[in-house]
Amino acid sequence: MAPPDLLIRQHRTDQIRNGVLAAALTIELGHLFLAGQLTRDEFVGGLVASDKLTHDAAVRTAARFITALREAEDADGVLVEAEFDGGASYGRAIGAVRDLDAAQARLDERDWDAEFRRIIEHLALRADLAAKNSGRRTIVESAEASGRAWRRVSDGNPCTFCAMLIGRGPVYRSAASAGAVVGSERRHARHGVQEGRGRTRGTQGLGEKYHTSCGCTVVEQIGTWTPTAEEQHYVDAYDAAVASISGPADATKILSHMREHGEFNDSPKTQTGGAGGGGNPPRRGAGPFKEMGDPPDRDDRAAWSTYWIERQNATGVDFKGEYLESHEVELVERLLRAGQSIEWIQRRRSIPTSDFVWVNHGVPVEAKSTKAKYETIRARIADAVRRAARHGVAKEYFVIDLGAEPLTPELRAALANYNHDRSRYAIRRLWVLSSDGDIEEITLA
Repeated sequence: MAPPDLLIRQHRTDQIRNGVLAAALTIELGHLFLAGQLTRDEFVGGLVASDKLTHDAAVRTAARFITALREAEDADGVLVEAEFDGGASYGRAIGAVRDLDAAQARLDERDWDAEFRRIIEHLALRADLAAKNSGRRTIVESAEASGRAWRRVSDGNPCTFCAMLIGRGPVYRSAASAGAVVGSERRHARHGVQEGRGRTRGTQGLGEKYHTSCGCTVVEQIGTWTPTAEEQHYVDAYDAAVASISGPADATKILSHMREHGEFNDSPKTQTGGAGGGGNPPRRGAGPFKEMGDPPDRDDRAAWSTYWIERQNATGVDFKGEYLESHEVELVERLLRAGQSIEWIQRRRSIPTSDFVWVNHGVPVEAKSTKAKYETIRARIADAVRRAARHGVAKEYFVIDLGAEPLTPELRAALANYNHDRSRYAIRRLWVLSSDGDIEEITLA
């Protein structure tokens, strides 16, 4: 019989994979609909069927996990399988179709293709979240029916919000008893699950919130809880945040302190001069943030989409419902490995936006992956500036990813003169990410 820790890790991985499958199926159905191979009704029906398929898989996986965990802990209990919400699934599908209709009516062909991709990618993220939530609800409802608490378990790279909830330990019990815990409770194993001091009891809502791309799972708590070394780190960060707050503590204040002083995937990161210095990752090329092998054949669109969705999720960045192209994922990986911190910008349907806020520099940045050819880079920048200006938006900060190509002295000199060459589409700052993984700012003339 497998030990509980191994069961938990395997279950978390299985649910993440099922969520990725849900997203990949949604994207594939979108491709078929765009190509005219599915009618509107077939597209909607396919989306609902895909949701039902991955819901059932999530529930089965969670049920097996609950049974195995209880056997390993020599415990019994009630098994409650989460029901499929067909109305919510249908509503998501119909909502997406209406968004597509509205977009097609107002956009030209080039903008329509981009908007179609954005809408389908957002729908895919919601399908991923719905599938994971089916497994989570099965565990939560089974724990509650059995009179037990439950706790959140990290995917190993949590945002501050998830780390905060993990750090609370197994305090979640029911809608009546589990809520916004903000006091100075201690959750040591020898004490079991304590009520704590100074906590505000409320509803279960906070503990059951999950963002898109969240890889956390939940676990029924049987007996006392002994935090792992990783979990103890979150407990300590949570308790330190509570202790630092004068006056009433709430989730917003705790989050702010933990994010600022922690090392979570959305915490500010300080860049250092050397590769890997100060605890930052080495400045090397792109690559997945977890073991997942090489990309599959691009002709296998479902496998290709699944791979890159999972690889994107592994970065730990909240992409606001957007799925990236493979080269965009690699750009994000390279920036993160160079010790940079980014916050993705929510896409707007009719107004151009930059890609992300570059926290290290405090500016909104447009990213472009291109060949190391000045004419190509110049055209890409000028086109982005021009298209944004049509909507009264200024795009003034750019980062160019040259991939495996170097930044040559000739290209550096040409880029330095960009504002002279294209004064009508002048920009404020320009950075280049080249083959060695370093980021160099170009001094614009």
